[in-house]
Amino acid sequence: MTIPATMRALQQTSLKGTQDVRLLTDAPVPSPGQGEVLIRVAAAGVNFADISKAHGTFLDGPRPPYLAGFEAAGEVVAVGEAVTGPRPGTRVIGIGYGAFAEYMVLPAAAAMPVPAGWTAEQSLGLAVNWPTALAALKPLGHITAGETVLVHAAAGATGQAAVTMAKHYGATVIATASPSKHETVLALGADHVLDSVDGDLTAEVLRLTGGVGADLVLESAGGTTFDAGLAAAKRVTGRVVVYGVAGGEAAITNWELVYKHQVHIIGLNVGVLIQAAPQIFGELMAELSALIAAGVLTPARPTTYDLADGPKALAELETRATIGKLALLP
Repeated sequence: MTIPATMRALQQTSLKGTQDVRLLTDAPVPSPGQGEVLIRVAAAGVNFADISKAHGTFLDGPRPPYLAGFEAAGEVVAVGEAVTGPRPGTRVIGIGYGAFAEYMVLPAAAAMPVPAGWTAEQSLGLAVNWPTALAALKPLGHITAGETVLVHAAAGATGQAAVTMAKHYGATVIATASPSKHETVLALGADHVLDSVDGDLTAEVLRLTGGVGADLVLESAGGTTFDAGLAAAKRVTGRVVVYGVAGGEAAITNWELVYKHQVHIIGLNVGVLIQAAPQIFGELMAELSALIAAGVLTPARPTTYDLADGPKALAELETRATIGKLALLP
């Protein structure tokens, strides 16, 4: 297979936001280094982390100008030194740098095979959204059957996976989403869906739980929703797993933990989990594979955009105008 010298790619040119993403037509095609593979990108996932990086709020994020995106699926077309697999021709999905492009380098050890019968875009979520949802529920959230889970941003890619898996594990699911997305969330099996735009979320959760509160809160919205989740968690034994800051930063003091919110607050970043606790991540991915084999998790149905429309996809995600996974197709 002939690999061109240049490619189309999206470049982030500032830290002022996603409006400063531009399409390059002559970006150099990267070469795989030791332990790396080069893939021809078939689909790239659009995530809130891309937005955080564009605003400079992602910890240790790249400095502009940089090729945007980090999650992609495609075919291996070249391998670097010391790579024994995957071999050229294998379809894989993984995380790296510069996914919003026609070619991308991935660490070979972290390149996962695309499930048989799935398209590249259907596999998006396997590397980011689904592991995040499962980690929040099981190894960190310790969900058990009969407990109540509050899932914020339930219509998003991670939220949808969390709702599906929480129901599989026997939990009662209270989800939040904007009214136009309620039908989607109910179809996933959520027991209750609350209005994330209007209304008193804390009061509604307490009403639905008989004043007790939720055993587990999955929090990615940030801002005032973070405060609502803390207040809606069960006292003493309630867990709040925080894995996103889409709605802005929120703070809590030690005084509040002692006198106001006596709950367990757990931070989750799936990239750090992979690096710092590889055994836990390995067990998590094994369980994820079992859920796929059992048909609990089925191929995603992302909304697709052409690579050139990447700025539009990012803008729509940032304004919460989308449902589920978004994919760019080079």
